Amino acid sequence: MNKTYLRDRCLPASFLHLLTIIFFKKELLLKSVGRRKAPVKKQGLVN
Repeated sequence: MNKTYLRDRCLPASFLHLLTIIFFKKELLLKSVGRRKAPVKKQGLVN
């Protein structure tokens, strides 16, 4: 019972982890490519 619980818990967790990594990489690419397009994000990071 514990193994199935851990497996069910780990699968969505790893999936969310992958999604966050992909999202983070996209954000980094957007920031490096078009910094002029996102001044709001810069202000948010500074604050």
